Amino acid sequence: MSFAFPLGLLGLVSLPLIAVLHLLQQRNRTIIVSNLSLWSFLEKQVQGARFRRIPLNMLLIMDLSIAALFSLALAQPHLNLPLPWGRNIHQIVILDTSTSLKAQDVSPTRFEKARQDALSLAEKSRFGDVFTGIAAGANARILADSRFQSMDEILLNLQTLEAGGNGASIQEALYLAESIAEPSLPIEVHLFTDGAWDGNALKIPGSMRVNWHWIGEPVGNQAVLDVSASKTADQIWEVSALLANFSDQTVRRIVSLMVDDTIVESVPIDISPKIVFPIRWQLQEAPGIVSVALAAGDVLPDDDMASTTVAALPTIHIALVSEQPKAILKALKSFQTVDVQLYASASDVPNQPFDLVIYHQVFPSEHPYQTILLLDPPSTEWLSWSETVTSDRWVPAIENEIVAHLDSNGLRDVLLPRLSEVPSGFQVLLQTLDDPPMPVLLRGLHNQSDTFIFLPRISSGNFLRHPLWIALLGNVLASATVPPIPAKIDNGSPLPIPSPIFYPTVRLLTPIGKTIAFGEQRPMQWGETQQSGIYRYQLVSRFGIETEIAVGVNAGDWQESNLLNDQRAIVENSPTVLPQPALSTHPFDLTPWILGLACLILLIEANYAWR
Repeated sequence: MSFAFPLGLLGLVSLPLIAVLHLLQQRNRTIIVSNLSLWSFLEKQVQGARFRRIPLNMLLIMDLSIAALFSLALAQPHLNLPLPWGRNIHQIVILDTSTSLKAQDVSPTRFEKARQDALSLAEKSRFGDVFTGIAAGANARILADSRFQSMDEILLNLQTLEAGGNGASIQEALYLAESIAEPSLPIEVHLFTDGAWDGNALKIPGSMRVNWHWIGEPVGNQAVLDVSASKTADQIWEVSALLANFSDQTVRRIVSLMVDDTIVESVPIDISPKIVFPIRWQLQEAPGIVSVALAAGDVLPDDDMASTTVAALPTIHIALVSEQPKAILKALKSFQTVDVQLYASASDVPNQPFDLVIYHQVFPSEHPYQTILLLDPPSTEWLSWSETVTSDRWVPAIENEIVAHLDSNGLRDVLLPRLSEVPSGFQVLLQTLDDPPMPVLLRGLHNQSDTFIFLPRISSGNFLRHPLWIALLGNVLASATVPPIPAKIDNGSPLPIPSPIFYPTVRLLTPIGKTIAFGEQRPMQWGETQQSGIYRYQLVSRFGIETEIAVGVNAGDWQESNLLNDQRAIVENSPTVLPQPALSTHPFDLTPWILGLACLILLIEANYAWR
C-alpha cells in the first residue's frame, strides 16, 4: 500500500484526544439509588484522584473508527493489485514505419517482425481493455482504436500497413499517445522501432511508461541517394548520381545506368567506408527515364535504385482569334515550344484539340475547347460592366500559382472595366487595391471549358511593355498543358492526381504491376507510395488525347539508409528517456471506499445515540 498524501496520517493524533474526552465525560456523575445502605461498604470520603479505566463502549469504538477512517482517507491510500485481478488497461502500440524497417537482416524484414509482435499484443487484449495502434512515419497517425473499431478491423489495419517513407516521428507519436489515452485506465505503451532516427531530443511526456521493442541490429548498407539529368552548354545530357556507403568497410558494388528501362552501362566500383560521392555519365540523346542502380548485396534493397524522368517540353498548340494579333503574337514567341494558329473570327476555329484558345476582343457563343483565355472581352449578358477606370496596382485575391509571383509595380494608366458582378462559378484571382477591390483576372468553368477572363485593356498604358504581361501568359500556358507532376519524389510522399474536369480517365501503374484507376470521385493526392520504383500515369483528356508520364519514387535517404545510426544507447542512457518495465500491477484507489465506510459508521452511530 502507498499513500499519495502521507501527511494526512497526522489525523490519527485525534484518537487519544477522543478517548480522553470520553473519559472526562464519566467523571462526577450523579446516580440516583433506592437506599444508601447498599453503599455502606464504600469509604466515606475519597482523597485525591483515582485511576479510571477508559469506558470501552460502542460509542467510543465508533468515534475512534470514524476518526481513523477519515485520517486514512486524507492520506489517499492506493493498493497495488496484480493486473489480472486489477482494472483493465489502455494498451498503445506505436509502429515505426520508416524505410529502414524494410531491412532484411531480420527475417523476413524488420517491419514484418514488428508487425507480428504488434498483432500478438492486439490478439491478447482482454475484455474491457482499450487497444490503440499508431503508425509513426513522416507523420504520426492513429491506425486503429478499439473504442471505435472492432478487433477484426484493428487486425486488418495492422496486417495491411506498409513501411516506407523518410523519417520516423517518434516524438510526435508519443505526444499523440498521451493525448488519446483513456483517462480512466492505466496506460501501457509498446514502441517498435529499429532506432534509425534522431533521438537526442526525445522526451517521454508526463509519467508515461514506455516498453521499448528494438528490432534489428546496426548493420552496414549502401544506397543511391539521388539522381538527376540535365543538359550542358555543349548540348550533352549529363546524368549525376549520389552514392553512399554507410559501412565500416570498403565494399565492391556494381553500378548500372539505365535509360528508358534499358541498361546502358554497368561498372564495378570500390566504395570506401563511410563516404558519400557523386558519379556521372554523359548521353548524346535526351533520355526519358533515367535510373541508377546498385547490384544486390546489402540488407536494404529498396534504396539500391533511384530514378527520375526528363520530361521534354511539350509543344503547346494555341489558337489565337484576333483582328489585331500583332502584340499577342509577339508575346507568344517568347515561349519556344508554342505553335500558334491565327484565325480572324471565332467561327473559323476548327473543332480540333488545342491546348489553349485565346479570344481577343471577341467572345464565341460556343467554345468546345479545354482551356480558353479571354483578352479585352466585350460586354455580354453574363459578363457586363458600367464604366472603365484607370488602374495601376494589382494584388492576388487568393493564394494561387497563376498569380503567386506577379508584380504590378510600374504599371501606369492601364484601363480596367468595372465589372457589374462576378459571373456565377468564377473566382477572382487578381484584383486592385481599391475599396472595394475591382476584379482583374477571373477563372471559372464556362460551357465545360476552363476559362480565364483578363479584363484590362492590354493596349492601354504601358501594359504590353511590362514584365507582368509575359509572366501572366506563361502561367496560363503552364496551367493549360500537362498537369504539374514531379519528376521524382521520396517514397511515402503523395502523388498529385489530375482533376477529372480535364482528365476524365486517370490510371496509375505501380512498380509491382498494380493498376489504380481514378473515376470522377477522386482524391487530389494518392499517398500509397511506400514501394520505391517507377510509377506511370496514363492520362486521357476529355478530347481523347492520351498522355503517359513517369515519376521516380526513391527510397535513398541520409537518415533511413544509414542503418548504423542506432538510437537505443542514447535512449537507454538518457535521463529523460528511461525504459520502463512491463506494467504488472495497477494502483487501486482506496479513498472513496474508506470515505464510504466512515459515512456508514457515522450513520450507525447517529442512530445508536438517538436510541
